[in-house]
Amino acid sequence: MIALFVGTWAYLLLVVVAYEVFDASPQAVRWAFVPALGLVAAGGWLQFSARCPGCDRRIGLQSRLVVPDRCRACGVALRARRRAAGGGKHPARRAT
Repeated sequence: MIALFVGTWAYLLLVVVAYEVFDASPQAVRWAFVPALGLVAAGGWLQFSARCPGCDRRIGLQSRLVVPDRCRACGVALRARRRAAGGGKHPARRAT
């Protein structure tokens, strides 16, 4: 979700730079905002379509741009807790 948010802003910045620096026509800039609206709509759909697996309530308004740790309604864990420092995805290799 965060990648979609950053990508949308990068695209909008690119449109503004194209308009200012390369002197793009206003009509071309208007048409360039159509994909941006699509990206915003996709982000909104992703944010508000997420549901809690425990109580089936929508969790879109419980946090911004990320899935919350727990559902506010039923308290079920929605994300695994991060491991302690040094315990990343892959176990440390043993010295031989």
